[in-house]
Amino acid sequence: MTQRKIFLGVVVVLLGFGIAVWVASESPVAPERTAGLESKTPVAGPAVLGSPSAATASSVGSLASKFSALDPVERNAFLTEMGSRDLASIFQAMLDAGRVDHDRRQQLSIQTVLAYAMRRKIPDAGLIEKMRQFVNDTSNSNFERELLLGILSGARTKESVELLLQVTPALSDKGLKQVAIAGVRTVGGAWGDGIFHEELSPALEQTWRESRDSVLLTSVAVALAEVGAVKGIDLLLGSFMADKERDEVRARAAHGALIFATMLNPSAVPPLSAILTSQPPGSVGSKLASDTLARMPIPAAANALLNWLQTTDASTAALAYDYVVRSTSPAQLDAWNSALDPAVPFRSEKNREAIRAGLAEYRKNRGG
Repeated sequence: MTQRKIFLGVVVVLLGFGIAVWVASESPVAPERTAGLESKTPVAGPAVLGSPSAATASSVGSLASKFSALDPVERNAFLTEMGSRDLASIFQAMLDAGRVDHDRRQQLSIQTVLAYAMRRKIPDAGLIEKMRQFVNDTSNSNFERELLLGILSGARTKESVELLLQVTPALSDKGLKQVAIAGVRTVGGAWGDGIFHEELSPALEQTWRESRDSVLLTSVAVALAEVGAVKGIDLLLGSFMADKERDEVRARAAHGALIFATMLNPSAVPPLSAILTSQPPGSVGSKLASDTLARMPIPAAANALLNWLQTTDASTAALAYDYVVRSTSPAQLDAWNSALDPAVPFRSEKNREAIRAGLAEYRKNRGG
């Protein structure tokens, strides 16, 4: 088990680092995803997944056998060419790297290439089905099945997330299932393209409504929070706020996700603001919503929190002070500083004074 955990940690780090490097080498503008498996450069036709392909092996072999010996420029050129191929060929090349060339370093590198390629090219139904069968086929090694699960979670596309959520419940191997559930937890993370991929939310919402797996639900809750679509946030808030037929598993998962997940999508702000305006200050729901907004380092969240503090009574002064002291972003500090303007109305001046005192303490703590 210890060896498995170490291996998984290495795979996750390599996949994350590799995608980051790959993205950095691309244009900062989100690439347009193309339907099908077409490539800009002629490549061999898609091979049958699960068995070494002579076409892929011959085209990869000249460099594959020397992959570890390549210098960084040559290695990057090899992986760039690999990324230009159709998705099925990249997948087969990853398998061949292990089965033909016995080179796991190359295999892990191609895994990263395929995860990012799936962001640029939409896989067809045939490839999705072959991937499903590959994960479910116990004759394939757990290592290769884990590679594919890592691709699905690392790609973070509508198609990959849907497939990951479909295959996860059926995995009988406990280790593989842990890998899959851990992957689900990461799919809501940002791509680095400045776009919030709310297209991932419907599949996560469906799993949230239908699953009875408490561990999976915890990961789904985190993903929903980080995607930040309105319906997903409403589901989490509804599960936590439910009075009748409250599901404690979902309530705890929702609370943990809203409090600890990295939430950056402004779309998540209106549902949280609605709780603040509909629940009395000091209530459990109000506290959850304000705590969540206070952790979101974006202008929309900071402004929503300030607007609430402007309209509440002095009972929220202690919260105001605490939120200001724990500020983590320029957007939050800008909002708090704007509150010191006498022209900004406050129902209770004690809240403004709490913000002023919080800013003084914030600066003191940072030597400012």
